[in-house]
Amino acid sequence: MPKVNYEGSYLLRGSSARDAKIYVAIPIKNQEETIFTVIDDLLKFSNVNLVLGIVLDNCADMTKDEVNRFINQKAPEYSNLNRLDIIKSFGE
Repeated sequence: MPKVNYEGSYLLRGSSARDAKIYVAIPIKNQEETIFTVIDDLLKFSNVNLVLGIVLDNCADMTKDEVNRFINQKAPEYSNLNRLDIIKSFGE
């Protein structure tokens, strides 16, 4: 079992995770070029309140920075995003 480190949550607009209907976990490894678009498209085409969990699987690139860029630039546009969790895994 790999070691997992909870990096933090970003609660948006004072919403509560209890308002969310679905928790979506996105495991990703070294996808700095696509993660921003993946999160954006998921929220754009979803009509339910969500909590997203981004699981960084031994990322050695800038994927986490791209997730943070999404939080700062795009997340405020989505009323259906209640919270975004960043979880980092180590090992296999």
